[in-house]
Amino acid sequence: MTTTDARPRRRRALAHLLVAAALAEPRAASANGRFPTGGYFVAGGGEARGVMVLRATFGLVTSRDAGRTWSWICEDAFGAVGTFDASVAIAYDGRVVLTTPRGLQTSRDDCAWAPPEGNLARPFIDVSVDATGAHMVTVAGPSGVDDVILRSQNGGASWTRGATLADLYAGTIEVAPSSPDRVYVGGFLGDGTPLMLRSDDGGLTAREVARGAAFLGGTSAFISGVDPRDPDVVYVRAAVGLGTALLRSDDGGATFRELTRTDGPMTGFALSDDGATVWIGSDDRRDPLRRSTRGGPFEALGVTVTTRCLRQRDGVLYVCGDESADGFLLACSTDGGEHLTPVVSARRLDGPPRACAADTPTSSRCGPLWPAQRAALAQIDGGAPAATGSHDAGDVRDAGDVRDVRDVRDVGDVRDVSDVGDVSDVRDVGDVSDVSARPAPSARGCGCRVGTTRGGTGALALLLGLALAARITDRHAAARERADGRGGTRR
Repeated sequence: MTTTDARPRRRRALAHLLVAAALAEPRAASANGRFPTGGYFVAGGGEARGVMVLRATFGLVTSRDAGRTWSWICEDAFGAVGTFDASVAIAYDGRVVLTTPRGLQTSRDDCAWAPPEGNLARPFIDVSVDATGAHMVTVAGPSGVDDVILRSQNGGASWTRGATLADLYAGTIEVAPSSPDRVYVGGFLGDGTPLMLRSDDGGLTAREVARGAAFLGGTSAFISGVDPRDPDVVYVRAAVGLGTALLRSDDGGATFRELTRTDGPMTGFALSDDGATVWIGSDDRRDPLRRSTRGGPFEALGVTVTTRCLRQRDGVLYVCGDESADGFLLACSTDGGEHLTPVVSARRLDGPPRACAADTPTSSRCGPLWPAQRAALAQIDGGAPAATGSHDAGDVRDAGDVRDVRDVRDVGDVRDVSDVGDVSDVRDVGDVSDVSARPAPSARGCGCRVGTTRGGTGALALLLGLALAARITDRHAAARERADGRGGTRR
């Protein structure tokens, strides 16, 4: 069988490999054998403004008091297994919605987790919510056969079926913040061709708007965000070799133009509240955090960070980092990324939420795992030795001299944060006195605790890795065929 004959079979096998890897038993129950890092951050809006969720490689780190305290939730509590990384959305009422390999899971208090009404007991790859926090969309897949959109109009409490996406291996889904009728879905076909679909009725139906060459040489279509004010403006990250190109469409996905690219994977993307500013970042520390304002060129910012995710909300830029390299899991900036203030340190977490009853999944399943998890996190070499710390993660000493967040004037609308109080006694960043290799803290601190677009899920990163491996195999096979006179074609 020739190389070109074998190629479609490898493409079709990618999704099966992805699901198998996601469902594989973890090598270490507390962290799946992976080094502890942050990877995805979301913050609620409206009445749920105080709800924040950081997805890490060892579970979730959550806050329900605008970041004053943070708690750990193990993967066992919500049914995630293996190295599958959940996508997360927060509803208007504070409900947290997670995607898992076994369906959707929701919780109103981070203690009890259960599948919502209308859930399907199958893998879900992504979930997205509009600006109101009421309209959500999620996509089941990738299967290449019967991937399907599910819709919710009550903040994820119940779901109904939308469009079936035949032949698509779905990877990302995004609802326009300003228009819940506009939904974009990205993925690829069985032969590896990248494809993007669009819905104009909230996910009830979907039609193809771009494929293959439309992505300007990119071999994937990772939908990164939709402009907060204009549903026709959509951003896509497309793999180009070992790097990533950032593409923008101003006509609902019909045509794209390239804005910039990174040499390595573009693991972070964020849009400002008005859509005028774009940030990108890479997990390669040699590729700096960059920012573009009002369509201008992307300029390098004055920080060095291992960017795992980016999110902007209410004038605050949030950055997921690598604890060992950066000294934090999550940091924030109120000056557009010029300086970063650490917010969450893995070495200072204090276990599951104390308010959870003993018989809830979070308490009963995570409590017994916490001693071993805490010991592992305390060993991270992130600068100065870590201590177990206080349960109040607002107890963070070197977070940029955050004496009182009420003094921060440039965080956006912080009128509703009078109850945040004085956080001068802030010790919980792991004593970041050794900051020579880390971002400089802001002189004024930031309103991280008062309070985003999404970065990629770990599952999709694995999918792209598998696709790249297949592509490299194709190149080698084609080279061998050319060498022995049989030729060989590239798709």
